[in-house]
Amino acid sequence: MILLIEHYKPSDPERIAELDGTLKANMELGVFEHIVPMSVGEERLRYGHVFRLCAKQFAGRICVLANADIQFDYTARLLEGAVTEKRLVTLTRWESPATPRMMGHYKGERFYSGSQDVWAFMGGELVGIGDRIPLGFIGCDNAIAGEAMKAGYAVVNPALSIRTHHNHKGTGRGEGEMSVVGTYAYPELTTMAVTGRMVHHEWPQA
Repeated sequence: MILLIEHYKPSDPERIAELDGTLKANMELGVFEHIVPMSVGEERLRYGHVFRLCAKQFAGRICVLANADIQFDYTARLLEGAVTEKRLVTLTRWESPATPRMMGHYKGERFYSGSQDVWAFMGGELVGIGDRIPLGFIGCDNAIAGEAMKAGYAVVNPALSIRTHHNHKGTGRGEGEMSVVGTYAYPELTTMAVTGRMVHHEWPQA
């Protein structure tokens, strides 16, 4: 598997140490064959940049895009069984040992997650979507799920089985960040027994 992360250098030394420690832990895990830092100069990295790079360099390989402060554990090996053709695997991060981040929508007894920090897919797919969606903006995770859904991909979130951990002592988002406009989709939070169920709406809502 190939891990791709957005490469940037924060101004806060403590934050730099957090990101460096996360990268080191993911390298030492032994799950990923290559870890590829990505940047596009002064521009914000967009999902479309990643999908095109993977089509060019890693076609037919499992590619995993993650925020730079996401640390994987041994359950990342389950991605090899979760990623299939025409499927985008999204993962909600765990912020405690007990549960993933529970931000989203309940529909009856089912929970549809509105927060993901990892996206796994087959290299060569998803090209042509995500060109307008920058990583790190509010709603980017919902918007890329919406674009994948409209392009005919199944979008699943087996984060109850595949745990990812958030290394960030600070809270809140950066100044000046904006929300992404588009179709927001929320995949059901499941184990590896994925359902493919989603709820969705337009944002901003009328």
